[in-house]
Amino acid sequence: MPMEFPNPNWTGDTSVQILDNSGGSPLILDLNDPWTARVTISVQDPTNTLAGQFEVHLFAESYGPGVEPHLGSQLVNIVPGDQVYTVDFNMPANTPQFGGPPFISSFYKFAVVVEHRNVAGAETMIAGISEGPAVHFRNP
Repeated sequence: MPMEFPNPNWTGDTSVQILDNSGGSPLILDLNDPWTARVTISVQDPTNTLAGQFEVHLFAESYGPGVEPHLGSQLVNIVPGDQVYTVDFNMPANTPQFGGPPFISSFYKFAVVVEHRNVAGAETMIAGISEGPAVHFRNP
């Protein structure tokens, strides 16, 4: 989805992709396997003036029983100019935890929020969001 920049010379977008680390379908994941959420941020900066860091947040939203957790945040240093940044959130098995023991199958959608921090570390008006695919976590 497009990012919002106060400088009309800057443009960009974000996306999120779910990867099954065991090689299966990324839309149906076994709860006992690790998986990865890959966030891509593409920035067009023809003025070579964008600086600071992107702070990338990953969230999961449950359809049905389950928690709606913040799964993590990562900082990405910005390099001026046109850039593509890839941020991997490597999730261990049994993430997200839902339903309590015994685990039950559930359905989740993922969302990413990208915030910008200037070189002084202060949050700015630059922001982006992206919604990922819906994924079925099954308890095999």
